[in-house]
Amino acid sequence: MQSIKDAAADFLSHKRVAVTGVSRNAGAHGSNAVYQRLRQRGYEVFPVNPNAEQVEGHTAYPNLKSIPGGVEAVVIGTRPEHAQATVEECAELGIRQVWMHRGPGGGSVSGDATKWGRAHGMTVIDGGCPLMFEPTSDPGHKVGQRPAEMSRVPVPDLCCLWAETESTPMHIALVGTLDSAGLLDDRGEVDLRLIRSSIAAHLAQAPMLRRVLKRTRPGQGRPLWIDASDFDIDRHVVLAQPGQPFADERDFLDWCAQETVRPLDRSKPLWRISIVPRVPGQRVGFLVVVHHVVADGLRGVAMIAGLLDPDPAGNVVSDPWQPAPPPTGTELVIDNLRARAGAVRSIGPGRLRRRLVALRGLRQEMRSYTPTTVLTGDIGFGRRLAVIREPLDNVRAAAHRIGCTINDLLLAAVTEGLRQMPSVWEDGKEAMTLRATVPVGETNGHQAGMIAVALPVGITDPSERLRLIEGETSRLKQTPTGGVAGIVSMPAGLARLGVLWARHAAATHINLYVTNVPGPPFPLYLAGAPLRDVVPLAPLVAGVRLSVTALSYSGTLAVALLADEAVTDFADFAAGVRSALSSYGCPESGVAQRSADRRADSRRGG
Repeated sequence: MQSIKDAAADFLSHKRVAVTGVSRNAGAHGSNAVYQRLRQRGYEVFPVNPNAEQVEGHTAYPNLKSIPGGVEAVVIGTRPEHAQATVEECAELGIRQVWMHRGPGGGSVSGDATKWGRAHGMTVIDGGCPLMFEPTSDPGHKVGQRPAEMSRVPVPDLCCLWAETESTPMHIALVGTLDSAGLLDDRGEVDLRLIRSSIAAHLAQAPMLRRVLKRTRPGQGRPLWIDASDFDIDRHVVLAQPGQPFADERDFLDWCAQETVRPLDRSKPLWRISIVPRVPGQRVGFLVVVHHVVADGLRGVAMIAGLLDPDPAGNVVSDPWQPAPPPTGTELVIDNLRARAGAVRSIGPGRLRRRLVALRGLRQEMRSYTPTTVLTGDIGFGRRLAVIREPLDNVRAAAHRIGCTINDLLLAAVTEGLRQMPSVWEDGKEAMTLRATVPVGETNGHQAGMIAVALPVGITDPSERLRLIEGETSRLKQTPTGGVAGIVSMPAGLARLGVLWARHAAATHINLYVTNVPGPPFPLYLAGAPLRDVVPLAPLVAGVRLSVTALSYSGTLAVALLADEAVTDFADFAAGVRSALSSYGCPESGVAQRSADRRADSRRGG
């Protein structure tokens, strides 16, 4: 099994290299930095960008096939969903060296493409950057040297710190179970050393997990991430001691829900993995808790997936790691002044217009209120959890048949669940609507953000509810940073004031949170043991007592319903969501057919 360092040396021994994803705007993308550095080091480098004739004054090529004389190695710097096509093109051209670039975020790594490439005889480095290794390393990447650019915490992530309270920590979590075979030692106990070793070997693919949050003083700018000088994997991967055996999966899930509220040490990297022995079904439990300031749902899933392998054999061996020294106080002040000057230069009509739109949306939000129900109020330390699992193909086929998104189906099912709660809805409230915040990604040229969707709880006909929800989400995605969501797009000072307001007032404008995150479509493995199932958990915050989080993994859509213990008719809600998801997913269901018919009528203008 080749180490990352050896694989990097093999890759960098090839002198004709293509870099995909190089932008026409120099410095706008990590691929540009790789492209520039390789050229400086004497490599023959070919930028690949189907939308550009030239990149940084050099000819750009639409694909690998068009490069005269071909190349020996390829750095993939495009979005992960494009990696599979590039790997397949490499296979067709006989290119055996592929590096999927990963910077501070998710980068270009695709587990599916990695698995496919290795199965076809390629050497695929899935993570890291060529600039971390000789002979191409630079001061910003080389191990043990201070980064050229400081990793300041973005304002949206800082909002996660400002929003939390003692009983509402901003923790995201992933609950899973692993086959115990292969994870037990000769005494039948969990082999914690093996598990720690496997996770430690993958940490280069998740650099944020070895960084700690550094507070700053006035004049030094926003907080930043620095390498943890005393990082110890033993502090973060721990053997849990639940106290008594779990009777069934529900017991295990309830324990996990409570465990996510336990604080993380702010002086250390903000994550914890609890390995839970003797979970029913001859499984080992796997609970990952990460602070939301480290990653949002999408980045968090990618980060956790990076700690696992896409095949049982594994392919990563840990390389020595040395923490970079932190910046000095003077360097922080200089960097802050430079950033402020850059911010002033970047102010233009477009940015000002977006800020004004966000402020107007927030002002309008303050004037609109939602009904007061058991879904909002003070949040304690107790949690209630229910999990619904559906075959992903069934849900995807239902959404395609009806003509909506999986998100829309999920919101419609949640609306049905709310109707089943006696404390929320009763006959005679036909006009009742509740509001759910829903994160949305970049689509059709519209930026990512958060939308607040009106859920027509009072509408009796489920197909009509789905039609209204689909129309509402389509409209709101045009401006996903409006309303309460606009807080995170403001400058740090205004954003902090907005979060303080939201902590006390958001529950009068929002009733619940709903999130849907795509996960790996293939199985993952820890030290050779298959991860059989996963359940995502999102935090409860700002007086909103109910969250719904969906995650797809290896052909299954898992929907986690999490509530504060004050939500007494939570079981009714769970039953309603489960029933609605089944009815929408059933081709013979009258609900599904009526929804498809209504969608067709609306397209015809009928």
